[in-house]
Amino acid sequence: MSVVMKEEDRMEYRRLGSAGLKVSALSYGAWVSFGTQLGVPEAVACMQTAWDAGVNFFDNAEAYAEGRAEEIAGEALRQLGWRRGSYVVSTKIFFGMLRRAEREGHAQPQEAPRGDRRSPAALRVRLHRSGVLPSAGPGDAD
Repeated sequence: MSVVMKEEDRMEYRRLGSAGLKVSALSYGAWVSFGTQLGVPEAVACMQTAWDAGVNFFDNAEAYAEGRAEEIAGEALRQLGWRRGSYVVSTKIFFGMLRRAEREGHAQPQEAPRGDRRSPAALRVRLHRSGVLPSAGPGDAD
């Protein structure tokens, strides 16, 4: 199903940071849906509808559904087959890692210095595992 929009209803885009990355003014977030209420087929449909409306910015967090939301989003992106440079994925990392570390009896995760491109990113790992992103070594550029 495709959304038909009038010209005056088209998505607005913003330039992000000094690189000028073009992102939609609205993002589609997976907070209370992916993993708790929606599986991959529903996520594909929702993300496609958002895409058809001009959304190119998809938000997630490793705490959502204890990481399952990221896995669902990663699989949905793989199935949708969009060109990787045509969308933006954001995530938040900390609280889910903390809860998981506490539950499994591990030490608290240490915060990496800002700007350290070698620090682990839960979403990147999950997206690599789902096949959305190619494998990358430590320090590889995004």
